[in-house]
Amino acid sequence: MNFYSTISGGVTRTLGVSGTTGAITVSNALSVGQTLSVAGAFAASSTSTFADVVTLQHKLLPNADSTVDVGASATRFANVYAV
Repeated sequence: MNFYSTISGGVTRTLGVSGTTGAITVSNALSVGQTLSVAGAFAASSTSTFADVVTLQHKLLPNADSTVDVGASATRFANVYAV
């Protein structure tokens, strides 16, 4: 089942729900005004922006060894607190 919305500029946004797996797919942009809870895996195939605090209850892992950087030369973290 798909839901379509065309906004100014002719951009079509699609929200699809799989009848087989129950997976939800979003084309273009998704904005969540309050809380987004994900019970299973969360995958983003492009850049994701989080404008507030992100709290993790489990590990944050790269998908392969030596493939992911944290920060960038132009935008580094001020402080990293680790035990």
